[in-house]
Amino acid sequence: MNARVVILGNGVIGRWIARDILASQSDVVTVDLHDGDVVADVTAPDPELRALVGHAETVVLSLPDSAGITTLPWVAGAVGANVPVVTTSSVQTPYFEFPREPDFRGTLVGFTPMFNPVLAAEGRPILVIADDRSRPAAVDQLTEWARTVGAAPTVTAPQEHDEAIRLVQILPHAAALGVAGVLASSGADARMLWSIAPPPAKVLLAVLARILAGSREVYGDIQRAEPAPDVRHQLREAIGRLDGLGSDGFTALLDEWADHIGPEVLTEANRTARDLYRLA
Repeated sequence: MNARVVILGNGVIGRWIARDILASQSDVVTVDLHDGDVVADVTAPDPELRALVGHAETVVLSLPDSAGITTLPWVAGAVGANVPVVTTSSVQTPYFEFPREPDFRGTLVGFTPMFNPVLAAEGRPILVIADDRSRPAAVDQLTEWARTVGAAPTVTAPQEHDEAIRLVQILPHAAALGVAGVLASSGADARMLWSIAPPPAKVLLAVLARILAGSREVYGDIQRAEPAPDVRHQLREAIGRLDGLGSDGFTALLDEWADHIGPEVLTEANRTARDLYRLA
């Protein structure tokens, strides 16, 4: 069997790439231990799987982080010259730190949708990750993938990607999960709380509901990512700064945080809040 694109991992993102981005292509093969077009263990490839990857024009690693890092070395040794190897991991730096000489003849690029792929992609951001060794043709290919579904691609370096993910994905998810923990230990009637919740609480509960109804694999990967423990530690420290503050101290702390975020972002965020809260 030969395929133009081989997707290793048939989870949420792998299925989305095959179903939506590559819908017009008939020679796309997914490989998964449970429900791929080819059923195989991508972390322990047999000769047939190595040959499939070796003949592909693009290889996508749509895997949990631990499996992706395990899989990359053999994929790097199997792909042809200049073949894009695409990682969809929420943390990209470990992949780009993998030695690419002399055995890795392909070109490494990353592709991270900044939304749940069950949602419509129109107008939503997708990060394309590249460093100075990524071939421009591969970067162009992934930006075109994003545009195919109407998304807005932004090309970024691995370290910039990981810092952004740390702050806009790991951090808010951890905060929402902290809310879940407090609610679960409170003994309160959640139905009653929802019925009386003011807008900020409803927004937090809405975020939490999306996480709890989503993929345990995806959200687990995010909170197991290398920066996650440090992010959660910083979150606890920031909340701890509220302890024992008087009126002046509280005002000064909020002024400090507002100055750091800046008026431009706060103005845009306030517009979004008005929409979410249905305020005039």
